[in-house]
Amino acid sequence: MLTMKQQIISKPRIILPNEKIDLNKWAVIACDQFTSPNETYWQKVESYVGKDPSTLNLIFPEYYLKDKQNIENRINTIHKNMDDYLTQGVIEDRISENYFIYTRRTLSNGKIRQGLVALLDLEAYSYTKGDKPAIRPTEGIVEERLPIRMKIREGAPLEYPHILMLVDDPERTLIEPLGKNLSAHTKLYDFDLMMGGGHAEGYAVTSQELENTIFSCIEKFGDPRAFSVKHGLEEIEPAIVLATGDGNHSLASAKAVWEKTKNSLMGENKQWENNPARYAMAEIINVYDDALEFEAIHRVLFNVGDVEIFLEKMRVFYKNLGSECEVEPIELKTNNFAEITNEKNQPENYQVFWLSYIKNGVQIFSTAKVKPGIHSITVGSLQMFLDDYLKSNQNATIDYLHGIETTVRDSSKEGNIGFFLPAIDKGGLFKTVAREGVTPRKTFSMGDAETKAYYIMGRSIV
Repeated sequence: MLTMKQQIISKPRIILPNEKIDLNKWAVIACDQFTSPNETYWQKVESYVGKDPSTLNLIFPEYYLKDKQNIENRINTIHKNMDDYLTQGVIEDRISENYFIYTRRTLSNGKIRQGLVALLDLEAYSYTKGDKPAIRPTEGIVEERLPIRMKIREGAPLEYPHILMLVDDPERTLIEPLGKNLSAHTKLYDFDLMMGGGHAEGYAVTSQELENTIFSCIEKFGDPRAFSVKHGLEEIEPAIVLATGDGNHSLASAKAVWEKTKNSLMGENKQWENNPARYAMAEIINVYDDALEFEAIHRVLFNVGDVEIFLEKMRVFYKNLGSECEVEPIELKTNNFAEITNEKNQPENYQVFWLSYIKNGVQIFSTAKVKPGIHSITVGSLQMFLDDYLKSNQNATIDYLHGIETTVRDSSKEGNIGFFLPAIDKGGLFKTVAREGVTPRKTFSMGDAETKAYYIMGRSIV
């Protein structure tokens, strides 16, 4: 029987670029950011990096998924680049030991977000509906989004993850003690990130005492009784030790690849328990970290057509489910959105989101009130309608955007509609997942796009 520490996390054996590499060009932001067709972010990164070594050459920015004819070629190029970087010595096993990694990320607002890089045991994770493992997703997994991610991982000798996990630790016992004495660790990197991403530091946790504390904290978080009492559950439920904060589909893809790998090994009567593909590397962040802010992920529908016809379809959808939807134009400056799109300001007896669209050449902002909500949270009530609408309107497409300004921008073309949502309370996330299961996809973001994970460290998965 595996122990708790083996079931949940273990120490990674990381690889880093050699000391001659410019880390500012090496580290790029998570591939699922800046996906809007109106963005120029990734073109700017390409221009800045040029031909220098960079993780840009090891990932698939999702902005380019629209270039369907070139997907296969891009994946093959990623695999070749990984092989080349290994054989050419661009990346190295510089510390030659397995260590937890303590991270410090200075955000553009000056706040410092702390993290712990570890291996997650995929045997302790499941995205199957109804399962209650120690490591859980926070949003529903869309199976159609997995094949490309799986194909990238299946043929890759390395993983460069952007997965951010959350731990529910209000007493700040797991990660925060690691930052009290940086001299107790071995510094691995310390540099400014490109494109306004702030600053990144990484330290190998070489102290046996601190390592033991990490394992004991994880074991404590796995206590079902303490977890159930903490969150007011009616019965004793399996604890959520770690919940996915960002990279839900990347972790699900790693799980799917591992299940294929394990089944193949078992079918050949080969040892599978210690296979490196069993694990996925991720950064763990305390949901109570003062620098961590939950932001809403907004939506834009493209090619909707006549806005009045669309709004009527929305009203009919909610009416058929026993609810009302009132849409009223409002006079609003976009800089006021941050104040009103706050879950704490939501009324108790109905749900509110906001719309932006062009009518008679003028950009209109409206408030939509759903009475009563058809889901426990506002984003769920909206997403149910959007999913239904997209099924019967093949010309329309959707994008999920960080930031009010980009949503205003992308809804400023006739035929497009933007939807602005309130941010959820981060302190209630674990309770919500424990009680109701996963949230709707793209419910929240761990900060704005610039605060996301940057690819710096990698790991062998073969």
